[in-house]
Amino acid sequence: MKVDSSASDILNNFSAQELAMILGKYGDVQDAKNVARVLVNSRENKLFERVSDLTFALRKFPDSIKTKVFQALRSFVNKEEERLETLTKKIKELLSDSGTAVIIAFNHREEEIIKTNLNDLSVKEPNITEIIQNPQSRSAKLYIYKTKRVSSKPEEKSA
Repeated sequence: MKVDSSASDILNNFSAQELAMILGKYGDVQDAKNVARVLVNSRENKLFERVSDLTFALRKFPDSIKTKVFQALRSFVNKEEERLETLTKKIKELLSDSGTAVIIAFNHREEEIIKTNLNDLSVKEPNITEIIQNPQSRSAKLYIYKTKRVSSKPEEKSA
């Protein structure tokens, strides 16, 4: 599997097994093997050059599967999980004595990375009004990590 790939390169050249791994790992696509097989079969007729080519290949799948396929490809191509892993491990050293980091997670894999590497998090989820105004926000969770201020003054002793 190539390290740096575009989505079209992945769709046009990766094996069904490699595609299934990407779809399963990065998009939690149920029945990733079947979806990968459909993609491989589709490229025999026409290579993937546009988003519409992928949408057409996935036309028989429900929207939830299509969304997860796009998510998986985006996450894999952009190395999103690897970058989030690196960031969350460095946040504590990057913040000063007192600081706050906020991270938005859009799926449970991102949530797990954040929770694994940062403790004492507070979480904010969109309320119903926000979801109505912006339906894409329904899967978002805002994680807030605050470092504790370390006092630099020595404790005073009473006489």
